[in-house]
Amino acid sequence: MVAEYIAKGGLAIVRRIIPPLDGDPWERFKYDLMMSLLVFGGGVIMIFHVMWVCGWLAFMGLISPYASAQTADNMQAQVNAQQLILVSIEAGQISDKIRDAKRQVCLAIQAKNQTALDAWARELENQKQQFRDKIHIEPNVMGCDELLIGGTAP
Repeated sequence: MVAEYIAKGGLAIVRRIIPPLDGDPWERFKYDLMMSLLVFGGGVIMIFHVMWVCGWLAFMGLISPYASAQTADNMQAQVNAQQLILVSIEAGQISDKIRDAKRQVCLAIQAKNQTALDAWARELENQKQQFRDKIHIEPNVMGCDELLIGGTAP
């Protein structure tokens, strides 16, 4: 049954594709007109598609879906600039934390408070390691004489 249906459907499709060789001239004309419109319409669609993809329709506002090399380079430059800004911001924030931890270490040394010194030294090392992990360079840590002026925090 299925084979018969496929055979009939297949035969119907073949009858639509193969032009009638004899019979009514009006049927032949309808067939020729329909095939001409299909071929012409397909050609128009293909030409439009090629023009759109190649970027020849940009003047109409139809930008090519593919990025040009210059566009890709511009986008990469923007991404790199944004990443550089983010890294700079992170470096500044971590540097501030390192400076604060070093200042607390220096104050703990002056106060001879070993517990505070141990805690702030661990914090300082953690911040320095975070700086190394994110920025990939060794942080520049000021000495106690630069951080503490006259024995007090600036």
